[in-house]
Amino acid sequence: MNEETAAHHWHRLDPWWDTYVKTESPVLTTPPITAIDSRYMADDPMEMDSWWEAYANLGEVLDDYSAGVDVQSIADSWTDFGPWWDAYIEARAADVSELGEVFAESDALWEQRDGPFNADPLSTNPTQRMRTGDPLNPGVEEDWSDWLAQLLQTDSGEFHCALFGEEFTTPPRQVKREAHHPEPSGIDRYADILSLHGSRAISIEVKIGDKNFGKTTHTAALIENQYHADWHHYLLLPEDDLSAVNESFAEEIDLADDGKGVIHSEQSEDVELLYWSDVSRALRTVLLDENKQAPHWSASAYLFCTQIEQERLGFTPKSVIKRLRAEANRIQSFESVSIVIDDLETQVEYLQDVTKDTNE
Repeated sequence: MNEETAAHHWHRLDPWWDTYVKTESPVLTTPPITAIDSRYMADDPMEMDSWWEAYANLGEVLDDYSAGVDVQSIADSWTDFGPWWDAYIEARAADVSELGEVFAESDALWEQRDGPFNADPLSTNPTQRMRTGDPLNPGVEEDWSDWLAQLLQTDSGEFHCALFGEEFTTPPRQVKREAHHPEPSGIDRYADILSLHGSRAISIEVKIGDKNFGKTTHTAALIENQYHADWHHYLLLPEDDLSAVNESFAEEIDLADDGKGVIHSEQSEDVELLYWSDVSRALRTVLLDENKQAPHWSASAYLFCTQIEQERLGFTPKSVIKRLRAEANRIQSFESVSIVIDDLETQVEYLQDVTKDTNE
């Protein structure tokens, strides 16, 4: 800014400065020390003294270097750690190699089929350098519900059919989010997702960690009181929360060996358990082959499938597996130890199952 331009702005700055210097502040910023004006501390409770004394005494403990860790003892512990690490590397290397082969088979399947994409959804890692809550990186439960509802709303009917069965093969008439269902003599409820199809309808209670399952059947009853239809109720949740559901509905729930279950209700139609892996499988089923979906729907569904499998199912993207295979004996930013062997086995089984199912 040149001097002439700067001078032009001074007359606007002067009134603001006059107001500023008359404003009292609890913080005194007299260089080089920043302090709190004691006048503003006069009414503070005296309990701070005891806290400060405890804090000051803690400093003596922290300054006692004699209480530090014996470096020699750490060196000796590496001898015990070595055999464990070798065994872990050997076991993990086998699973990483098998998962790499499964990825190759899955990529080949996506390449051969007539869908709009030519690689497995786990071939990319879209969450890198993204903040939680960004449009492509959902955070709270509402974000996941919004994305799922958007895919249901714009679905050609193929996604509904793959996820809910052949009773739903046409686009929904309407999809509602957070539909309000008042209870005159009790607690009002909000239905996460309603998909209305004429005489048939679907309600979905969406969970990503919240274990407050008790309201599910009450919400289903209020929905049926407000909408007259052939209702199909679902509780969508992570499979890890199955034990919590079992505790909430110990006498009302029937569970099969494969984890499928039904919550019986005297107030409404029964509520079926639906898992996030069911949603990702349904998305893969639609996307693998030529379909009637709009290109924007397919792009959104592909990314949603990737997010479900990485964030909700805890699967490892292909890029990480490739890196682990290339440098099997090196620790890469704790990736080597943060990827649990059991998780890799679960992912191998999942990919093998979906590849087998879509090939049949």
